[in-house]
Amino acid sequence: MPGLGLFAGFLCLGAAALPPFAEVWQREVIEGRIDVAASDYERIYMSPPSESLRLEIRQKAALRAGICFERLGRARNARRALETVLELETQKPGLGGDFLVTEARLRLDRLELEVSSPGGNSEKRAPSRAADPAVDAALQRALANLDAGETRQKAVLEALAGAEASCRQDLAEREEYLEQLSAIGVIVSFAEDSMRRSLQEEGFLTAPERLLADSAIAHRVRSALAQRFSERALLSLAAGNRLEASRSLLLLTAVAGAARSRVASDSTLAARVQSFFEASLAPPELSARIRQFLVDRETDERVSVWEALHDLLESAAVTERSGRRDKAVEYLDEIRGQLDWVNPAPRAAPEIRSISSQIARRYLLFARDLLDKANFVEKWSRARRQAEEIVVRSEELATLLVKVASRRGPALLGDGAGPVSVCRQEAERLLAAAREAQGRSGSAAARKLARQGLLLLEWVPQSDPESRCRQALEALARTGLEAIPPKTDTR
Repeated sequence: MPGLGLFAGFLCLGAAALPPFAEVWQREVIEGRIDVAASDYERIYMSPPSESLRLEIRQKAALRAGICFERLGRARNARRALETVLELETQKPGLGGDFLVTEARLRLDRLELEVSSPGGNSEKRAPSRAADPAVDAALQRALANLDAGETRQKAVLEALAGAEASCRQDLAEREEYLEQLSAIGVIVSFAEDSMRRSLQEEGFLTAPERLLADSAIAHRVRSALAQRFSERALLSLAAGNRLEASRSLLLLTAVAGAARSRVASDSTLAARVQSFFEASLAPPELSARIRQFLVDRETDERVSVWEALHDLLESAAVTERSGRRDKAVEYLDEIRGQLDWVNPAPRAAPEIRSISSQIARRYLLFARDLLDKANFVEKWSRARRQAEEIVVRSEELATLLVKVASRRGPALLGDGAGPVSVCRQEAERLLAAAREAQGRSGSAAARKLARQGLLLLEWVPQSDPESRCRQALEALARTGLEAIPPKTDTR
């Protein structure tokens, strides 16, 4: 029958002409052609399943169609598409994951609210937010949290920058004076154990924590640093650089010891990293095991982050369905705060990025006319950039502190009394020069010479057994020697 053949050919042509999902998504998101994308998504999800058009693709297309139609103000089409998401889920439970189903339910609930609102004809007008004073108040609190967090984080960054500058200056002075000693024939070296004692006795590695006066920020920074230092230690060990690996392990151990609220998890991580140092394995096998451990740990972290955020997201959905939309906003704000501090690698994972996108969209779904979209997105982006910078700055400061500690005394000298005698003469020369500079050119030059003298006595304390020279030098250099400034109030 020719007619039947033509009809079958028409069906085949229509199926072949169905646009790929990725192409339609680009039309919607990149090109902004919402109306065209909505029609194409509708064609995809209403088409029968085939080998090239799986159920999960149809479900994703249905959700995107619902979103597009909602933006176009076509509530009937939006509702039909969103209901299809739920129908396909009943055909094959777990088809597209909880993300799609939760999103569809929230949007359907919103459409119901708009239809039932006074004078609401959502088919003829763009969706508008139903008035809810409790939700408005929750949204205002969320914005206030963003503003307050930005202020706190800015103060922390300023404190870290000041501490880092002071630390770099201290390190530069130590390096400069070591070269001057070498020029007069005094060769100074430092034992690794001396560096460890310096770090423990003077609490160098608690300096970043002292600057992080906000306990919530301190907790999150410690957790991020533990991950970074453990990775640095293991990668250095895998590359055969045991000295650098040992120093990174020292940083990890110090962070784990300071993390009072995360002693179990961070201490366990430190112990696991330590076990690789103690393993009796050939270098190739050790390297392979380390890399496998890092891959497994990143996977575990992604799963852990996803589970924690997903539980909060589900709580937000449940409270919204029960009518507590203000509480749902609070859950969303909690997720936003946690996302800011997720390590970059897991945060880049598709499932975590999906949650991030859902949070931003749902804020705007709740708010519509209350939140300025561009302002909200910019505030959130700025808060996230600040969080990343705080972690980077804290890592740099801790690394600098280890370098300073590696140049702290007592130092190792050659055998015999010769080097000690030279150092004693050098200390007396510096004291005399500092006194002369104070009377001639002012306190700045005197303080620099006095600090050099105190460095010498720190490295070679036996050159001033009665501390007479030290006391005079300390009087001339009463300020400026400390590598870390006093605790800064960042509130």
